[in-house]
Order: sequence, then C-alpha cells, then structure tokens
Amino acid sequence: ATADEGEMASGMREGFSDSFKPKKFPSSQPKIYCLGWEQKLGARLATGANDHTARVWKITEAGDAYQESILKGHKGCVNRVCWDPNNASLVASISADQSLRLWDVRSQTSIAELSFSQFTGKNVNLCWHPDGSTLAVGNLDNVVSFVDVKTFKRVNQMSFPSLAGGAGGQQKSQSQKKQLKELNEMCWNMKGNLFFVTTGTGAVEVLSYPTLETMIELNGHVAPVYCITMDPTGKHFATGGTDAIVSLWDLEEGACVSSFSNVDSPVRTLGFSHCGNYLAYASEEKSIYFVDACSGKPLHEEQTMSRIQQLAFSPTSDLIAYVGDTEREKGKDVLTLARVPTV
Repeated sequence: ATADEGEMASGMREGFSDSFKPKKFPSSQPKIYCLGWEQKLGARLATGANDHTARVWKITEAGDAYQESILKGHKGCVNRVCWDPNNASLVASISADQSLRLWDVRSQTSIAELSFSQFTGKNVNLCWHPDGSTLAVGNLDNVVSFVDVKTFKRVNQMSFPSLAGGAGGQQKSQSQKKQLKELNEMCWNMKGNLFFVTTGTGAVEVLSYPTLETMIELNGHVAPVYCITMDPTGKHFATGGTDAIVSLWDLEEGACVSSFSNVDSPVRTLGFSHCGNYLAYASEEKSIYFVDACSGKPLHEEQTMSRIQQLAFSPTSDLIAYVGDTEREKGKDVLTLARVPTV
C-alpha cells in the first residue's frame, strides 16, 4: 500500500468512531429473516419475516426508518426480498410456501405470483437482472429458475452435476437431485452479461448470460461459498464462505486479489457501500466487520447483541442496514441503521 492509501485507511478508521452510531427501529414483525433496499432512490427498504409478511419502511435522509406498509399474501416465512433495479414501486419476494410474488408498494398488493410446487426444496435465494427483465430464484433442490418479469413465467432453469460443470435445464428425478452440486447465493454483474453462482465445492461458477454456458470456475475458498456481492462501481466482487474467509476479486481479471478473515465461523452476509470504498461482512459471531474494499485493511468492528442475519448498504447514501437473529427491543425484532464515514 502507498503512503496515501495508508493515510486514507487511517482516516476511515477514525471516521467510524465519530459517525457510526446505530439507531434501532422496532418492527411489528416477530422474526425478521431478510432485508433489501429499493435500488433506484434508496428511499425505502423492505424486510421479510416468519409471520408470512414483508414490511416496507420509509428511510429519511436523517437515517430514520418508519414502517410504511405491510405486504400480505404469502403462506410461509418470507426468505428474501429484492427490488426492481429500475422501478422504485416494485419489490419481489420468495417464501417457504414455494411461491414468488411481485408487489406494487403503492397499492400494497401482489400483482403477480408464480408457484414452484414441482420442487421439494424451499426457495432461498433471489436476485434481479440489472435491466429489470428477469428474476432468478434458487432453491434447496440446487436449481436456479429464471422468470420473465412481464409474463411471470419460467423461461429457463439450470443446475450443476456434482462431479462435472455445465448447465442443465432438465427436470431431475429425486435420486438425481441428490447428485447436484450445492448452489447458494447468486447474482449478475452490473452489465448483466455474466451470472455468478456460489457453490458447495468452494468455487464460484461464472456463466455467460443468457446462454448459461460456463465461462470459468473461480476457486478462492476451501469450503462451501455461501454469499456473494457486487461492487456498485463494477471493479470488484466479494464472496464469503463456511471456511470463515472473505475473498475479494477483481471483476475484470477474475482474480482473487485479497483474502481475509477476523472470524472463526461461516460468513453469512456481506455487502459493498454505494461508493465501493467499504466492504462489510458478518458471520455467526456477534460482530460486523468493515474493511477497506481496495486493500482489505480492517477499519472497524461493530459488536452486536446477536448474530446478524443480513446486512445491506444503501445504494445512494452512506447508510447501512442490518437485522439480527435474536436482537430484540421491547419484545420485537429491530431494524438497525447506521452511517459509515463519508470518504
């Protein structure tokens, strides 16, 4: 690192002690599993919970949160929420009831629904193509389904055999399902021409999109990779694994430029700040770690009352939001917001 980079990292560390002051906002949801920021304006945030509902929160410029609406319709816990990247009124959700729903938050109604009842595994992962045309849904059968948003019908699906790479679109028998490679979180790059899938082998599969042909297999972990996040500036992406390691990758080169860990348990969630300067991650321990996204240098450890279920930075400001497994205030789960230093 250069002297300038060292001074910048030092300034970042000092800034955390001044600006990082978490605010807790009690929710009427009894157990929050997930959260997601509205991507266009960053003025709203959604949470999903085990009471079968999603909540929409209004986020002010001062960093305060107010529950705005309740989205009802699922018949199981809501496992993921994800906003249309180009429409601030549309949010998608997946649930343990084997369904995908699309909501209009203005009318607080479900405007489309798709059942995945042909699978036995629950829907657990969800992401949106950058142009808003397609949703990807991953389930515990290790199958990723691609859904056209306009028709709300499946247009493709893929899985990986456990002993060989390659995408497949055939329905699998129950015995064959057990032989599929474990698929975890997935996402598109910012251009939308590459699709990244984390796997139980410790590798990240990179596929061309929409052909779903395997381009390369990236190896940066020695145990299953659980989570992945893209740098909004398009320079990096990061992965977290059950080996308690976070790997930072150069997106253009497909090379791991740094690996680090301050934890002794699987990394559950991670995210980049909107400016791309910070990377935050959390494991099964009661802390959130912040590092310099360029160098991997540690900047701050924020101790929490419980394990963090999911964290996410605002797409437009210096706010980070997170929800904990058992963090409660007045008998309710809380949404926590905090501000990171401006660089």
